[in-house]
Amino acid sequence: MVTTVGTLGAAGAAVGALWFTGQSLRTTNALSQQTAVTDRFRLAAEQVASDRINVRLAGVYLLERLAKDFPADHPTVFAVLAAFLRTQTTMSQCETLHRARRRSTSRRL
Repeated sequence: MVTTVGTLGAAGAAVGALWFTGQSLRTTNALSQQTAVTDRFRLAAEQVASDRINVRLAGVYLLERLAKDFPADHPTVFAVLAAFLRTQTTMSQCETLHRARRRSTSRRL
């Protein structure tokens, strides 16, 4: 009887240890995934701020990928893109582009 109780106690402790290990691994995996997302986001933001157009485009595509892969970060990604456009585009550039598009459309008609 004493050995049965001891065996059951040891089995219970082993099950508890396995459960605790599983919980710890899940937490560690979640943290490492969040760290990877944060690193990718930081890299994309640095690329978008680059002076070189090809690096900037790579950053935009990386942000797009992050928005698709992690829907919870979708609003943040597009807030960064919107802020970049607001700071890099002047009103006169927008008006010039708008006029050019109107002329192009009227020629096709």
